[in-house]
Amino acid sequence: MYALYRAVAMVKASREKVVNILSDSRSSLELLSNPRTGHPLAHNKESTRNANAEGKEIRFYWLRAHVGIKGNERADELAKIAAQKADADYDYEKIPLSWVKSKIREETILKWQTRYDSSQTGAITKTFFPDAKKAYATIRKLKPTPVQTQIFTGHTGIAEYLHRFKLLQSPSCECDADKIESVWHIILECPRYEVARYDLEHREPRKKSGILVIRRESLPGSHIQT
Repeated sequence: MYALYRAVAMVKASREKVVNILSDSRSSLELLSNPRTGHPLAHNKESTRNANAEGKEIRFYWLRAHVGIKGNERADELAKIAAQKADADYDYEKIPLSWVKSKIREETILKWQTRYDSSQTGAITKTFFPDAKKAYATIRKLKPTPVQTQIFTGHTGIAEYLHRFKLLQSPSCECDADKIESVWHIILECPRYEVARYDLEHREPRKKSGILVIRRESLPGSHIQT
């Protein structure tokens, strides 16, 4: 949005009569087209009207980001260089940098959750972690081992997974030919891990141990309990 603000200011200060402004920020362009917006930088609309009154025409266009357009890629490159300069002056100081960072983090998590929900893959991971924000916090706290990561994703050397990729003839578990060796079978049912399962379920104190407890009735769709 600030880039659009500066672009309009440059147009008003120039001698050009007709200027096309290209932006890959669809949200900023939609904000400008919204007559009810209260965004502090949306007075671009007023500046544009003033420019029109001065005989200038400013037209806004949206273009897709990172599509091989040299000018767009060059703009991204220069923006990154400017952001890396520790002594660079702020162009806009009406809101604190901490607020900007928090909003970026918030928007990123929302987009992450949307993509996570709409994805057709990762069913096992979604059973453990249906909420992206909670998943991020849990993973940072837990720091999972390679084995735990394999369990959380289902990408591990169990019969069901290997059979899916034709690396095993059968998905059955060694304990019972009628039982599929899945992540849930290993965690909840397989007698080969009964001792380890009992040890985990009765280890104290549970909250301090960081043990992940999954109840049979919570599958699928319920978040893991720590």
